[in-house]
Amino acid sequence: MHSRLCLWLTICAKSKITFFAMKYIFYLLFILSSYHSYSQSVTRGPYLNVATENSIIIRWKTNTATDSKVSFGTTAGKLDRSIIVDSLTSEHIVQLSGLATNTKYYYSIGSTSQTLQGDTDNYFKTAPAVGSNQKVRILAMGDMGNNSTNQKSVRDAYISYNKNSLTDIWMLLGDNAYEKGTESNYNTNFFGVYQQKISKNHVLWPAPGNHDYADNASRQADHNIAYYNVFSLPANAEAGGVASNTEAYYSYNYANIHFVSLDSYGWESGSTRLYDTLGAQVKWLKQDLAANTQPWTVVYFHHPPFTKGSHDSDAEPELIKMRQNLVRILERFKVDLVLNGHSHSYERSYLLNGFYGSSATFNESTDALNSASGKYDGTNNSCLYIKNLTEARNGIVYAVVGSSGKLDESSPGYPHKAMSYSNITVGGALVIEIENNRLDAKWIGSDGVVHDNFTMMKQVNKVTDTTALTASGITLTASWIGSYKWSTGETTRSITISPSANTVYTVKDNLNCLADKFNITVPYQNFKLKATPNPASTEFVLKIESPETSNVNILVTDIHGRKVHHGIGTVSQNYTFGRNFLSGVYIVHVSQGKNVQTLKVVKNNLE
Repeated sequence: MHSRLCLWLTICAKSKITFFAMKYIFYLLFILSSYHSYSQSVTRGPYLNVATENSIIIRWKTNTATDSKVSFGTTAGKLDRSIIVDSLTSEHIVQLSGLATNTKYYYSIGSTSQTLQGDTDNYFKTAPAVGSNQKVRILAMGDMGNNSTNQKSVRDAYISYNKNSLTDIWMLLGDNAYEKGTESNYNTNFFGVYQQKISKNHVLWPAPGNHDYADNASRQADHNIAYYNVFSLPANAEAGGVASNTEAYYSYNYANIHFVSLDSYGWESGSTRLYDTLGAQVKWLKQDLAANTQPWTVVYFHHPPFTKGSHDSDAEPELIKMRQNLVRILERFKVDLVLNGHSHSYERSYLLNGFYGSSATFNESTDALNSASGKYDGTNNSCLYIKNLTEARNGIVYAVVGSSGKLDESSPGYPHKAMSYSNITVGGALVIEIENNRLDAKWIGSDGVVHDNFTMMKQVNKVTDTTALTASGITLTASWIGSYKWSTGETTRSITISPSANTVYTVKDNLNCLADKFNITVPYQNFKLKATPNPASTEFVLKIESPETSNVNILVTDIHGRKVHHGIGTVSQNYTFGRNFLSGVYIVHVSQGKNVQTLKVVKNNLE
């Protein structure tokens, strides 16, 4: 505005326009500028993409083109930092960088002339340090964007369940905007439903579905769809993982979890799809999973390998190929959880490994690593799923979460026999929490009821052999997060012990599904040592007290561990040594069978 005014004043001066004419022109400019400013409104968003430890992308769309301004700060109402993008646009994409790790920020959006939105619901949190064991909350929705009553009920049930908790990751499992995935579909059927309460403070990490590709072979080939314009996605490994160099599929790290979003519908170069194991996407997937060092791995894409909902994985060729080709690769790299949509149902499997056949061929005793429900709630056969990295067969739980909007009928043979739980009558969303080595998932129905839940843990049920290096203050810690019953009667996760003899300690959970064992060896338990005088100027007299009558082995080393004396002593006589030692510090090692004790002595040659 200022530059345009200066230009007009210059023109007026050169043209000798009267003062009153200049005043009138200025007035018109002011009115136009004011109208332009106050007529600006948000037509999409705001929403959040690509949150890293130190950056985030904030997006929104307006009805008119303006510059872009984001103000932000760690205190609501005190947004003391801002980013301005000068170029005029209605598609506002602003990246904030230089942010503190694992920190909650509040923000506002608008232009340099107007703030469009920015209250206590406008916030985000940067990612924690990669490898962190802190709790991460994840929201997974599939086939949600149809602007239905069910979609809004699922949204409201999730908001009620979540209350004021912060959700770190919002995963979209495809078919995000029905029916054709157009920008108008996104504005109405997705953002129109979520932008008031969810998208402004949940970071979006989407995967595309067939309806995002307009369910059309031409779009499947050319990828000319709104999905790639609406979202900003980390094609260049901006958030971790291996760069895919495409927004169709990508990976990212968050705390101690590695996430992989795949495109199961779009054609790749050479007309391959996700189920083609020699295609570009699977080649990248293998590289990415091979490079992954995170304890947890979650993979999500639209087309499910196992389902008997509105789609049938026994009858549809693309789903059969997913099961027969892709599942083997996911198992090879010990993926933990696979999430899908497409089938308008909720279906959750057992812990599966090595099962690539039809529903009718499923054998619970051989194809499921654990036939329990995984609910971990004390009901019959409900122990959790356990995964240990050293095991050759390392199962995967598959969940179809395709009823977050759409809700349809089932296929012949429903429910799928590999599923521990299935539901086609109630829509819902899946809430997952991962903390350290524990994963808990709850499927929240549109009625607000938790209809299904399961728990998975890693590296538990340990046997630990420990040689005590001190007579007291030894801390033992259970390998899981949960409830505890120690053999000592204590109920905390860690206990401190002071054993006087070799002792076995055990800890179990309250549901008798987990147990750790600690074998503590106390090497100093059967004898005591004393050297006099200490320090000594001539020689030391070593006194050994033990209930055992066998001889003891005596080794003396200098402070650097070099042997300076060796002998055999008895517990009934004093042992003399050290007359020829130089001044310095020495360590006496006395062993009797498996029991060992050490003693530090000092030689001080005064003469």
